[in-house]
Amino acid sequence: SVEILGLNGIGLRTGIVNTVGSLWGIPDETTTDFMLRFYQALNHTGNYSSSLRQAQLREIKNPLSRPYSWAGFISLTNE
Repeated sequence: SVEILGLNGIGLRTGIVNTVGSLWGIPDETTTDFMLRFYQALNHTGNYSSSLRQAQLREIKNPLSRPYSWAGFISLTNE
């Protein structure tokens, strides 16, 4: 149900087409690089889900990456 999706669910209920959020709380400082990669990919593809996937795949390949900082992000769409 939409209620358990927090802010993402509120966005979907209010008519926002795409939302990206985390399943758990993460300090902004630990997600900065990941979100920069996400937005760079979004500028190229225009697709939220694909861009999030690309950013997460890039993190998987980084041996210094900490999954806690990026693995909880999900993309929801009303399309």
